Amino acid sequence: MLNNTSLKTSLVIKTKGGDSFATVDSLLGTTPLKSLAAKGVNLTGTGIDLEGEGYIKKILLHDVLNGADIRMAGGAVDTKGIKIKINALGSDTDIVLDSGLGSLNASGWTGGHLTAPWAKSIKITGDLGADISLSSQDSKGYSLGNLNVTGWFMVLTLWFRAVSSKCGWGTGAWILSWRQASIKAMAAILMGMKPQMG
Repeated sequence: MLNNTSLKTSLVIKTKGGDSFATVDSLLGTTPLKSLAAKGVNLTGTGIDLEGEGYIKKILLHDVLNGADIRMAGGAVDTKGIKIKINALGSDTDIVLDSGLGSLNASGWTGGHLTAPWAKSIKITGDLGADISLSSQDSKGYSLGNLNVTGWFMVLTLWFRAVSSKCGWGTGAWILSWRQASIKAMAAILMGMKPQMG
């Protein structure tokens, strides 16, 4: 439980022995945290659920599995956004942020949902099939800065409810999959995308 922490507080979890991984059910709280460094930890229960002013500026985990989510209500005034680095996200994992997303790096995320005001960078080195909902823009006027997928680009819905004219997209939804020609129009954003054939 995170209580009486601040943006000067860091939480480090080190693991050793066995396969060097530990399982954590949940991390709850109502106050902010500068960083969570837990590269040997798998979230498998409720996950991270922070209410009130609670959010973590920088998160490092191994896997988020079995329906565990990352939900953080604080940080709405943070202009740099939250940074998240995870080995793998489960297909039923949601990331729900009241703050912007500075960066998300993961080896794969084949389902689930990302909800945030904006996202500067999303890099998936495996397959991506999670839906993305962005409701606002960052300080430069962008809802989505860069989306880089180096695995299969699966069926995906991008929702933009308040998109800057800089993006060139109208408010509404893009429903993307390997079979739709509209993907080509987003090549500048979807760097490294491989269409899945067959």
